[in-house]
Amino acid sequence: MRIRFAVPLLLIAACADLGAQEADTAQSALGYLCRGDERMESGDPDGAIDDVTQAIRLRPGRSAGFQGRGRAKYRKGDLEGAISDLSVAIRLDPEDARARRVRGDAHGDNRDFNAAIADYDEALRLNPADRLAWLNRGQTRLESGEFKAAIADTDEAIRLESESYRAWTNRGHLAVFAMLCRLRLQERELFTPEIKAVFEGRDPRAKDDWPPAVAAFLRGDLTEEELLKMRASATGTKALERECEAWFYVAAVSWTQGKTGKAIQACEKCLATKMYAFYDYVRARAALARLRNKK
Repeated sequence: MRIRFAVPLLLIAACADLGAQEADTAQSALGYLCRGDERMESGDPDGAIDDVTQAIRLRPGRSAGFQGRGRAKYRKGDLEGAISDLSVAIRLDPEDARARRVRGDAHGDNRDFNAAIADYDEALRLNPADRLAWLNRGQTRLESGEFKAAIADTDEAIRLESESYRAWTNRGHLAVFAMLCRLRLQERELFTPEIKAVFEGRDPRAKDDWPPAVAAFLRGDLTEEELLKMRASATGTKALERECEAWFYVAAVSWTQGKTGKAIQACEKCLATKMYAFYDYVRARAALARLRNKK
């Protein structure tokens, strides 16, 4: 009788130990993932990749690790590596809308617009409230020449913003992007009513005067010199953010004016800020690749 029950008791003890080990492994993997995210947001994509690779080693069957490493590789500019990792994440979790969206970003930067839009479509099917998916699909459509569709996507991203303090700043940046779409269409006089409402009805708590300044530059009401002077008035991280944005929009305007050489120089100055996690940095990197291919 004892021998007969000894084996089950041993198995129960072993399973209990295995459960504790698995819990420790899960906690360790989560720790690496969290630190990887922190490093990515602080502008250290290499450190993020190292941490998330450790998380994958500990839990290779989980989609979160591959999604995190794919995002870090995208931030670094390793588009093929990002697409590969994000594809694994999607295979492990087909409902991962974020992985779809970021893979769309990588496809877009890689000039594969059809694949990018297909990923954004699926991301929006899974999460119709994903403002970034609407915005980034709009960016892809802008770059592929679908200007009116780009405006429609950007308008939807603006609509999805709430009335919070942060949202007003975000809506300002979205409005600027919509104006960029109009600029590419040579429709300066047709800037959408939503954009006008954003800037005329801004929350008084939103003290950031930068989005309206960029908008004025795109309208032609502010010179390049005046915009660059305004960007120099900020300090610390904010100064780098404005530096990145200013050169991106100088590049955008120069591009629409047919000044390819000047647009390339402006993109290079944007990338020199090393604001890896900043949206305009990523867009400048993609624009630079396209401009160089057109020379």
